[in-house]
Amino acid sequence: ARQVRHITRATLAVRSGASPSSLPVGETENYLWSMKEQAWVRKDKLTSTLSQLPNMFRNLTADEMAMVEFLLAKVGVSEAELTQAVGSFPQLLSYPIDRLEARVQYLFQTVGISEDKLGKVMKNFPRLFSLKLKNLEPKVKFLLERFSLSKADLGKAVVNHPQLLSLALKNLEAKRDFLLMDIGVSEAKLGQVVKGSPSVLSLTVKKMKAKKKFLLETVGVSEAKLG
Repeated sequence: ARQVRHITRATLAVRSGASPSSLPVGETENYLWSMKEQAWVRKDKLTSTLSQLPNMFRNLTADEMAMVEFLLAKVGVSEAELTQAVGSFPQLLSYPIDRLEARVQYLFQTVGISEDKLGKVMKNFPRLFSLKLKNLEPKVKFLLERFSLSKADLGKAVVNHPQLLSLALKNLEAKRDFLLMDIGVSEAKLGQVVKGSPSVLSLTVKKMKAKKKFLLETVGVSEAKLG
């Protein structure tokens, strides 16, 4: 069974940077730091606030309640998006907030996902937030440099097909080679393929061969003019 880590006053103080000295003696375990209100609030008040959410959010641990509020209040994920994300990937609520926050900042600052689109990404592919940064970084670098994508273009591609960042680096390399050598796409037009239909890179090479006509239409020129 999954071990539950309960938030302590010390954990919350470190996490929020707030001083819990004003809390009633002996009551510290009944409070959580609210990032939305920037104040210590009783757990029962926070639970009441979350009561508008579906039943899956009713019996959360302290850590999980803090994560829900972090995603709703600080990240800006909507209730509907969070419900769908947790419904398909409940492990999302078990991660430490600082770990998830690092991924969120990376997606904003390096991948180029706009803040108002993060909820869509989380809803459609919550497992993206479980991937280690050390595994994401070389793939993002490869897509930006070897597919000649701008950060804005990559961000839009990931919003439309977040599974793109779950592909192995070798997989991405093989797809690039296939587009260049088998399809005849020029290096200058590689980015157009990803921008036009990022899900193409999730196809196997065999399926890509079968969809050659589609790939040509995605680039927008005839086969004879490619290259």
